[in-house]
Amino acid sequence: EASAAGTIQISHATGWQATGHDPGSGVVLSVQGLTKRFGGLTAVSDASFEVRAGETLGLIGPNGAGKTTLFEMVGGFLAPDEGRVEYLGKDITSWGPERRAEAGLVRSFQNAEMFPTMTLGDAVRLSQERSIPPRLGESVLGLKGREKKRSAQASKLIGEFGLSSYADVPLGSFSTGTRRMAEMLCVLALGPNVLLLDEPFAGIPQGETDALAETLLEIKDEFGLTIVIIEHDVPLLARICDRMVALEAGSVVASGTPEEVQRDERVIESYIGSGV
Repeated sequence: EASAAGTIQISHATGWQATGHDPGSGVVLSVQGLTKRFGGLTAVSDASFEVRAGETLGLIGPNGAGKTTLFEMVGGFLAPDEGRVEYLGKDITSWGPERRAEAGLVRSFQNAEMFPTMTLGDAVRLSQERSIPPRLGESVLGLKGREKKRSAQASKLIGEFGLSSYADVPLGSFSTGTRRMAEMLCVLALGPNVLLLDEPFAGIPQGETDALAETLLEIKDEFGLTIVIIEHDVPLLARICDRMVALEAGSVVASGTPEEVQRDERVIESYIGSGV
């Protein structure tokens, strides 16, 4: 199995954390009173939060707290029973996931399926076809301008993740950590403005988790991304987030800086017995 451990060049190898900067660019994503019921079960109840430009917001909560259901509604994969989602000041509640992705609101999945025989380079170039679409005329005439542009940008992005040596390696041979990086690369190749990450560190060994987290911070800053991330590893999430929102039984019970949320009595009670 190919492994990414040790391949990433990090300039701040110790003491890395979110900068805690003040984005100052206003709200890019606003979730207002989202509610979702499945029969007699209320999975998400009146959930509200805002995300400012350039920040990383973490969503935490024990299993069954409604995190993934909330993400499904924000990403457009699930229609809310109540509430609305606004992106860049526009009500997008009725938009499907494709339209949201085209506008720059892109969601990753916890268990993304990737073609095991496709190489990393091919997967990233394919993902870029939304931002650099092929044109029929160029295909018929055999022109390679856009294809070269996609290849150049794919190589740069792969290099940013320290994975140049894996560009021609089939995805099926990657370790869990390297595959997670490949999945994130393909999502970034879509050209997101706001990136919704669903447990990107799940199943990754600790050494590779730290490397991926550091790389995520660097890529976020370089590409000017805004990130909303679900993660069960609360200490890890606290190190990379500017703010956190805690869910319990489908409702928001706390929000604020990572330190404030982790000290909240309702959050502590939610995690009693979970080892957090």
